[in-house]
Amino acid sequence: MKVWMVVGTVLALCSSVSYAEPTVWLVHPDSALNSIQAALDSCASNDIVLVCPGTYYENIVWPNTQGIHLISECGPEVTIIDGSDTGTVVRLSGVTIDTSTIIRGFTIQNGRGHCYPGLNWEGGGIDCKTNASPIIVNNIIRDNIADSMGGGILSKGASPVIRDNIIMNNTAFWGGGVAQWFPSCRPIIVSNTINGNNASYYGGGIYANYYTSPVID
Repeated sequence: MKVWMVVGTVLALCSSVSYAEPTVWLVHPDSALNSIQAALDSCASNDIVLVCPGTYYENIVWPNTQGIHLISECGPEVTIIDGSDTGTVVRLSGVTIDTSTIIRGFTIQNGRGHCYPGLNWEGGGIDCKTNASPIIVNNIIRDNIADSMGGGILSKGASPVIRDNIIMNNTAFWGGGVAQWFPSCRPIIVSNTINGNNASYYGGGIYANYYTSPVID
């Protein structure tokens, strides 16, 4: 009898458990929620930020929240994040995220990655630091500048998946298009068009420091 009572209690508890569906945060230039940064800051784990067409002048700092999907509604040709040449367009630094996090379907342009003392470099378009390893897919990353490394994308001690992007007309000292640095850096760079980028020193298209272990296809 006691056994059945325990089982019944467990079943009752299990039936009361509910699993929250992800919240979809819709960003539109003409709505109250017209900022990608504000939507990201509102997210819980595994939420979706769906961005309508428009040009968003932002320098995004990614929150320390796992599994956010930042997705454009209509693709990179009509959904633009512009860094206004004042800082990195999308900065993922000091956050712990893996490939359950996605950035998809944007033009990411006019970013400026600054160079600070102590090897503190910023990528121009997207800056992925230690433990920040999202999937970056189906974007146009163009016309960004890094004072040091990674005009388009910098992966410093991180292992993002960089897939099916157009990376063009970016400039840096090392790695005009994409740059990688530090032994723990193991990015996967596949099926991208990397074209017309410029580096003052090494790696117009891609620069891989000899400590890194990228997969490039």
